[in-house]
Amino acid sequence: MAARTSFTPLPYPNTSEGAPRKTGVEVEFSGLDTDETSKIVQTTLGGTREGDDPFCRDIVGTTIGDITVELDTPATKASDNTLVRKGLDVAAAVVPLEIITQPLDLDELATFDAFLPKLRREGAEGSRSGALLGFGVHLNPEVVSTTDAHTMNTIRAYGLLEDYLRQLEKLDLTRRMLPFVSPWPDAFTSDILDPGVETLEDLIPVTARHITSRNHGLDLLPLLKFAHPEVFEQCFADMNTKARPAYHFRLPDCRIDEPQWTLMQPWALWLLVETVAAHPEAMADLSAAWRDRQTDLLNRQSWADETAAVLHKHDLEPAA
Repeated sequence: MAARTSFTPLPYPNTSEGAPRKTGVEVEFSGLDTDETSKIVQTTLGGTREGDDPFCRDIVGTTIGDITVELDTPATKASDNTLVRKGLDVAAAVVPLEIITQPLDLDELATFDAFLPKLRREGAEGSRSGALLGFGVHLNPEVVSTTDAHTMNTIRAYGLLEDYLRQLEKLDLTRRMLPFVSPWPDAFTSDILDPGVETLEDLIPVTARHITSRNHGLDLLPLLKFAHPEVFEQCFADMNTKARPAYHFRLPDCRIDEPQWTLMQPWALWLLVETVAAHPEAMADLSAAWRDRQTDLLNRQSWADETAAVLHKHDLEPAA
């Protein structure tokens, strides 16, 4: 299967150890079940299906590594329970299916992107094909390192860009209404711009003051838990999340059923975040503009427009 056009590399394409940074992908959709999706994966990308759980299948050894196909609910972890299984049989009609890759390099991302239209042709539906769907695409880009300055700069850049990104994405109404990709509180973005918040360890207690769930466009909790597990447990004792050395970018809609949509669209949003993070002048201008606005009630549309003006000034506008 031919891969699509190459994905544009991130401004810092390698980890601090010199290895290419990889990105895991999670795509939510409906219209197919686990068996149908697993067979499409296997037919197109190869690999061997493992397990007999109807709600969760692993396809091992595909051309881009291992892939998991599962019903997107924590209840799948207890699907051997008879009552849970009956509930999942009902939930399968309304809960999205999710296809999850292992971390991929840019060539593997392109191969996975070329595979997704196969799911569309077989009946996969995205967030805009129904009034109450609200499915997303999650990107999990590996960090340069937990101590590299670019990591904190990227987090700050996301906070400054979030309203503009939501405008670019034309976020589906259902996903805006549901609490899965809530905007960061303005006070959180203000606090992380404080020069005293220099490291991920500094960031953990600041995050705990403002963030109470993982349901934001950028979920920092897996990264923070990976970076400083003991500090994380002190601040988020009741938070259930897996640690990983990656950002968890949850904002983009899944538009898998739209022929012109590709994985490059959510990738372009994340690329913009890291590009701005690597541009000191743009970061300085956005930070100054944000601080100036704190004397007024922050209007999100107005801030998105002001963000666009700063990006235009520095020739950082995303390609149309």
